[in-house]
Amino acid sequence: MGKSKELKQDIDMEVENKLPAIMTQKVFDFLSNQVKRVQDGLEDGYKVAAFLKQFEDVIKTAKELVKSQVLKELKDGTVSFEGFEIAQTGGGKYDYSKNKEWNKLKAQIKDIEDDMKIAYKSEKELLDPKTGEIIEAAIYNHNKSSYKITKKRN
Repeated sequence: MGKSKELKQDIDMEVENKLPAIMTQKVFDFLSNQVKRVQDGLEDGYKVAAFLKQFEDVIKTAKELVKSQVLKELKDGTVSFEGFEIAQTGGGKYDYSKNKEWNKLKAQIKDIEDDMKIAYKSEKELLDPKTGEIIEAAIYNHNKSSYKITKKRN
């Protein structure tokens, strides 16, 4: 029997027993073991990463399924449970798009950014056709390497 089936059975058993398992010791131990196996060269990292992606998707779906009930329970404030503080969050953001001056300035910034990107990629100095000034090149900061996992379509 595979580790993922064992993990599913462990989780199913805990749900059936209605244990308040935010992260049970068995799940933690299993995940820690998988990471150690990758670090020790006993397991392919991409295989564990794919399993973790599946696990992450299950957790995300489960959180979404209980979200409305949790929000009902939190409408009166914050709840403490198993060393966690659970609080409702939210908010919004301002929309400036109806302001003509803001839109004009935003478009100018985009034009400047585009020119600076071109200057960065260019092997020679670029001049602003309107002012004759040298366009300063953007500074490109490389991100740390990472990976992504997507579900294959059959």
